[in-house]
Amino acid sequence: MDCPKLRNVDIFPITVEGKQYIAIRDPLGLMEGVLMLPHQMAFFLSLMDGMHSVREMQVEFVRRFGRLVMSDEIQGLIKQLDEHYLLENERFTNRLVELKQWFSEQPVRKAAHAGLSYPEDADQLRTLLDSLYQTPDGPGVPLPNGSAKLPAAIMAPHIDLRRGGTCYAWAHFKLASALLAEPQPITFVILGIAHCQTEQPFAITRKDFETPFGVAKVNVEFVERLTALCHSFDPFSDELAHRFEHSIEFQLLFLQHAFGDVLPFTFVPIICGDFGQAYTSTRNPMELEPIREFVSVLRQLIECWHERICIIASVDLSHVGMRFGHTVKISPQLLQWLRRYDGEFLSCVERGDADGMVQFISRNRNFTNIDATPAAYVMLKALEGAKGHILKYEQSLDPDGQSVVTFSAAVLYAE
Repeated sequence: MDCPKLRNVDIFPITVEGKQYIAIRDPLGLMEGVLMLPHQMAFFLSLMDGMHSVREMQVEFVRRFGRLVMSDEIQGLIKQLDEHYLLENERFTNRLVELKQWFSEQPVRKAAHAGLSYPEDADQLRTLLDSLYQTPDGPGVPLPNGSAKLPAAIMAPHIDLRRGGTCYAWAHFKLASALLAEPQPITFVILGIAHCQTEQPFAITRKDFETPFGVAKVNVEFVERLTALCHSFDPFSDELAHRFEHSIEFQLLFLQHAFGDVLPFTFVPIICGDFGQAYTSTRNPMELEPIREFVSVLRQLIECWHERICIIASVDLSHVGMRFGHTVKISPQLLQWLRRYDGEFLSCVERGDADGMVQFISRNRNFTNIDATPAAYVMLKALEGAKGHILKYEQSLDPDGQSVVTFSAAVLYAE
């Protein structure tokens, strides 16, 4: 506590009734909801790196702003953060161990975002998803199409359904049209993105997922085969990351909505962690043993599995603006430039060029915060030779117009 260290949490500005605050959200869920702090506290949060004492924080504040903040005020902030398990210390570690044990004992993974990001009532949720297909710029209601080829993979967003729902619909439309025409046993390998810090590059769970539509079943046989062949890391050590992660949950809603009892399916929930250490000019993800091993095993299983496999990469693209640490102003010119920039990333998806995608990210140091790369990379590497087609691209501005998230729908077919 002498030199407090803030955990890896989400921090973003927020305005309430004309007043500015700093909001903190815990991706692991040790703290529920959002903690709002006066905006001037952001400076002290930036100094909580485990190397600055309260006295040193005072000195830095005086140097920066020319006025003194009493130590009691800083200590009060530290105590508040500690009470919510937001500091890296023994109290947090003990609570994390307890929570991991609790989650491992749960029979199913409960819906984490029902009633928040989408309706918790099944009929209301069905109405919402129906509307996403039928909007003026939507793909229309998916109907059996005997001439439709079953995709080897689709790429869909994981942004909030109300912001990116039509884009989801475009990706899932292609999938549903083919499968409804020729129902067959199928397993969806869903590659989500970790929105909390993980120790390993991949996090897997055997738990079935519960949503308002019912319980979606995990293909335990596939999970056991996959994890048994991974020797360079523990695929279950970060299982807790699944508790609140939305990038898999949102895809399941569309699958359950499209197929219901017509086509029972199973799925494999995989969260992809940060490949950041591989985003350099001298290193490729496949040079890292856990990634190379996992991709190789996944590819082998897909090729020899006794039923159809389809990959769903749950990804968003650029995150630009104040909420993501940028000072740049969102303007029509910036949005046009961002469309071209994202287009370079998406062209790699169309070509099936996983290595080119990583080179593009590393060359630009991922300054637009594209979070799609780990899941998209694994998808392309596991389906070597598959080619993609971009179905839709969208940009969603925050209500205050100071930040933007971009995303896309794509379909890939094996050659």
